[in-house]
Amino acid sequence: MSKSIAAQIRRLPTASGVYLFRNQRGRILYIGKAINLRNRVRSHFQSKPSAYPTKIGLYENVTHIDWYENESEIEALILEANLIKKYEPRFNVDLKDNTNYLFVGFTKEEFPHVFFTHQFALKKVLHLGPKGSASGRGRTSRAQADLIGPFTSATATRETLAALRHIFPYCTCTETHERPCVRTQLGKCLGLCCLKAQARLKLPATERAELTSAYRRNIRSLKAILTGRKKDLLKTLKQGIIAAAKRQDFEAAAKLRDQYRGLEELFAHERVLSRFALELPKASHASRMHELRELGQTLRLAAPPRRIEAYDVANIQGELATGSMVTFENGLPNKNFYRKFKIKISGRPNDVAMIREVLQRRIAHTEWPYPDLIVVDGGKTQRNTALSVLRVYKLDIPAIGHAKGLSEIHTETGLIPLAELPDGARNLLLRLRDEAHRFARKYFHWRQKKMISVKP
Repeated sequence: MSKSIAAQIRRLPTASGVYLFRNQRGRILYIGKAINLRNRVRSHFQSKPSAYPTKIGLYENVTHIDWYENESEIEALILEANLIKKYEPRFNVDLKDNTNYLFVGFTKEEFPHVFFTHQFALKKVLHLGPKGSASGRGRTSRAQADLIGPFTSATATRETLAALRHIFPYCTCTETHERPCVRTQLGKCLGLCCLKAQARLKLPATERAELTSAYRRNIRSLKAILTGRKKDLLKTLKQGIIAAAKRQDFEAAAKLRDQYRGLEELFAHERVLSRFALELPKASHASRMHELRELGQTLRLAAPPRRIEAYDVANIQGELATGSMVTFENGLPNKNFYRKFKIKISGRPNDVAMIREVLQRRIAHTEWPYPDLIVVDGGKTQRNTALSVLRVYKLDIPAIGHAKGLSEIHTETGLIPLAELPDGARNLLLRLRDEAHRFARKYFHWRQKKMISVKP
């Protein structure tokens, strides 16, 4: 590894994102994604050439490393696919004949089906034609499908679509039914798309039209997300909420609101596709209360913590240090009470001192309602620091520590592994931790870009 490449790797962030290897002429040689950009890129140059036979000749030609930082693993997956499709880098696996890359297909029917395919496998369907062995309802329609990709990780792509299906239900049934399928009861299907024609006609015309329109919107939404147009989709959903509210169609507004929140929540977490994959919060008030009750019981609180504040800090070797406070009420983020802090202490990095400063400045704002629970990023030391600040101000607020890199929380009764927590309590804590981390890093990167822009 050359000194220049080693220096570039040290400057890479540890967040998720997409990296691009360029040669001396600036041409892109390879594109990849990573949960931890610095570690992943370093692993490329530390591995033996024989470990990557398809990339022999790549690393000695790399002179520059570019990267895009993403807030979540899912965004990195989608950005990688769009960049590979755009640039077709030489050292990415050949798209024409490779079976490793996955595509997401949308059939061209009244109710489009969503399916997965490798491009090489799909070519066989195209060559066989309607009279070949690939004929049939599903195969024939797939031959004229719209494909989005290529996605380099089949597992991550399938998990992403499974998560999106809770927000934008779609059909995967290969046969039609007289009655709605079991996926309808699970909220994964709208219940009209896989019904036989006669069964559909039995539904009231208004309901049939509404479900048809909703299904087509869901398909458009999925395509928008997978092609990197998430921001446009969020804007469209927001406009739909406002329009529905103006015409006093509050049921439609509530459905669009749930989709908007679900999509924001899904993309807010850095590690969605992991061992402790987050479950999307249910739209119902009852399920959120269940999470809060589980958390309250786990922490032995007198009542469920309806208002929770989570704190995190971000910095590079103590420079440009920032802090974040995010607030959840009744299990949902309340961004009206999100706060960011430009940390004043300087010098050597000291996360404990930074947490102390952020909490002291927050508590000084008595006009902000105090929480029922405080979650700080870190372990036992950070938790004790939070408690010491609370004692100075004579506030009896419980506090716990939850570090990003640890699968455990630190409480009054000691250390509790995440794996031993009830599902609802664990998912709520993960959402709190990741949202505080996201908000702190967002402000930190804003300060970093601002500093770079003013340099001569």
